[in-house]
Amino acid sequence: MPDSRDHRRRVFFYACTAHFNRGPGVCPNGLQARMETVDKPVLASIGEILAPDLVDDIIVRVREILEPARVDDRRERLTLELTTVEAQVINLADAIALGGDLPALVQRLHIADERRQELVLMKK
Repeated sequence: MPDSRDHRRRVFFYACTAHFNRGPGVCPNGLQARMETVDKPVLASIGEILAPDLVDDIIVRVREILEPARVDDRRERLTLELTTVEAQVINLADAIALGGDLPALVQRLHIADERRQELVLMKK
């Protein structure tokens, strides 16, 4: 029967699987890093790089690329972007209502609303 004082828990590591599965002859990198130590700074760095505006731009671009050829029409592309920008305006307004970083959110909302107004005028 296991001792109740034995508090073993699984610990996970990042490591080169080629090294551990196939040996140092295939890959000499025997470095191991605990996931719990590495994950926080990595995720924080990703959060700094992937700012919400950048993510929004990437989503718009990916949608443009993946849309069928029929969306080549300028009006349809504008409609698609307008839909995305309107969703962004709603999300930013919701974030403001929740009390996020107000100056930054208000600035982003202002920029998104200006783009929305431009798109509406371009569609006419």
